[in-house]
Amino acid sequence: MRNFFLCALLLTLLTQPGFVLENSLFQAAQSGRDELVSSKRPVDGPWPEYLPPGYKFQGFSYLKTKKSKITYLRFANGEKLLSLFIDPNDESGHNRRHDHPDEKKKGDYTIFEWKKGGDKYTLIGRESLSVLKKIAKSVK
Repeated sequence: MRNFFLCALLLTLLTQPGFVLENSLFQAAQSGRDELVSSKRPVDGPWPEYLPPGYKFQGFSYLKTKKSKITYLRFANGEKLLSLFIDPNDESGHNRRHDHPDEKKKGDYTIFEWKKGGDKYTLIGRESLSVLKKIAKSVK
């Protein structure tokens, strides 16, 4: 679980505006693209109905693991990035309270993790925990 958080944080750092994540975990390429893409929904599945003012959809990727294909959604406001990871086949039977939300702070980043309907969600951003919880509650 700890490695997932470190990978997620690394992906968040690598995908700050100006970077585009390819379809593998650590291949990032400088894109020179500073504009935000849109607020349109390009993928099926869970999506946040609330984003803080100024945030727009920036891109998505899939992270393939041995057991599932994790959807990675990125939203940005020009300065900050919000990363939402959705694992549709979470089978983690660890001795952890997976039914209850988990929150962590790593430097400037807040990490909020929760389960809903068998899916595991991880939201990472340089926003307060209350903002991340509001976004998480809006995911449908």
